Amino acid sequence: LGAFIVVLIIAFLAWKKGILRRKKQSKSFIDMYGDGVSVRIAQSSLNFKYEELRKATNYFDPANKLGQGSNGAVYKAVMPDGKEVAVKRLFLNTREWVEQFFNEVELISQVRHKNLVKLLGCSVNGPESLLVYEYYFNKSLELFLFGKPLA
Repeated sequence: LGAFIVVLIIAFLAWKKGILRRKKQSKSFIDMYGDGVSVRIAQSSLNFKYEELRKATNYFDPANKLGQGSNGAVYKAVMPDGKEVAVKRLFLNTREWVEQFFNEVELISQVRHKNLVKLLGCSVNGPESLLVYEYYFNKSLELFLFGKPLA
C-alpha cells in the first residue's frame, strides 16, 4: 500500500509538472516580450492572430513551404477570406532581438516600392514571431523588376 501511494504521488507530480510546462509554452510572444512598441502593433491593423495564420498555412504544412532563408521559413497561406499571403516563420525569438523586430515591422510596413513585396503585418500573440507578406503566385523576380521576361 505504501509503494502504491508513492507511485501515485510521483505520477501526480509528473502530471502537474507537464501542465505547468504546457502553460509556459503557450505564452504569447507579446506576453514574453511585451513593451510599448509591441503593444502598439498588437492593437493595430498590422497584427494578425497567430492561430489564424497557423490554420491558414495548414499548421505550417511542409507542402505549403515556399522556401527557407537564414532568418526563417516562408509558407503559403490562404486566409479565411480567400486571400493568399506569404507567412515568414522567424527563427529568432529572443529578448535582445524583439525591439529590432517591432521597429522593423513598423518601418517596413510603411515602405512602398515597386520592387519590394509589401509587408502586410505580423503576429505577436503566439509563441513565435511571424511576418505576413503579399503573395505573388508563380511570378519571377525578373518579371517584377523588368516588367516582362528577358528570355
